[in-house]
Amino acid sequence: MGSFRKILSVFLAAAMLAGGAVSSFAASDSVLVREIEEVAEDYNLPEEFLEEIEDRERLPLSEFWQTVANHNLSVEFMQRFTEDYYVYKKNNAYHFQAIDPNIPHNSYDWSNLVRHEDSNEVRYVVDGENHGVKGIDVSSYQGDIDWRQVRNDGVRYAFIRLGYRGYGTGVMMTDEYFEKNYEEAREAGVKVGVYFYSQAVSIAEAKEEADYVLDVLDGRELDFPIAFDIEGAPNASARTAGMTPAMTTAVVNAFCKRVEAEGYDTILYTYTRYLFTNMEIANLQNHKLWIAQYYKVPFYPYRFQIWQYSSKGKVNGINGDVDLNIMFQ
Repeated sequence: MGSFRKILSVFLAAAMLAGGAVSSFAASDSVLVREIEEVAEDYNLPEEFLEEIEDRERLPLSEFWQTVANHNLSVEFMQRFTEDYYVYKKNNAYHFQAIDPNIPHNSYDWSNLVRHEDSNEVRYVVDGENHGVKGIDVSSYQGDIDWRQVRNDGVRYAFIRLGYRGYGTGVMMTDEYFEKNYEEAREAGVKVGVYFYSQAVSIAEAKEEADYVLDVLDGRELDFPIAFDIEGAPNASARTAGMTPAMTTAVVNAFCKRVEAEGYDTILYTYTRYLFTNMEIANLQNHKLWIAQYYKVPFYPYRFQIWQYSSKGKVNGINGDVDLNIMFQ
């Protein structure tokens, strides 16, 4: 598929697919149908799409993208065909954001991923050895947890929600299960980090959130970092709606600097689209990164340490769904 990716590198910079329309491409450039069908095996694509291409050996690139647009295929499927652009959808249009070659990239080989369908657990297996550490993140939504069962199910670390700031009020609150989860997880032998869900709209509020976290911890030990959880506004009335990438980035840096001054490690948690569209990635390279992306094969070209790959995981000792994470070693 390398030749196909080179073709996309040349032509996708100008491409935006909307309402079934495709930017013009050179008619001589094409993709093998068998390559499309191989990737399609990982996704539940409409039969009409597969039938439309099955009797062909190649598709001109313009026709391929036109067909993709006509069938409204997922950006996850489309992302499998390029490593040089981040693909996302906005206002019923596909967009392609160029990857910056000057930002350090990760060296993960996604052919090493092994997914267990029953539990939805993902492992990263190299030469027969698992190089991915299984973890979860929890909050009051999980209710009472039997942490010994969790540990026996292979979970080695957990990020526990310490607190959050409200969408509308801006009031900071401690998670009602934080103390219980912190104590019982450590007693069971599960390594612990914490996270704070931010709704800071200024550097001053980011520092306020950092001080809140430090006050609640009161010097307690952590095995994993303090995660700064920053995500898009849930609706137009949320207090963070309209935050610029520059301010969002400044908020992250202010929180982490304040916490690190007290001797704790930090990590940024967010989802990939928010990173690409609402943050200045080049100005976040001093931070460890924990990304959320519920893809079969993740796509984030730059360095990161932890991948949250499911919000519907099943772990013994927890009733209902839980987020699953893998830390790469």
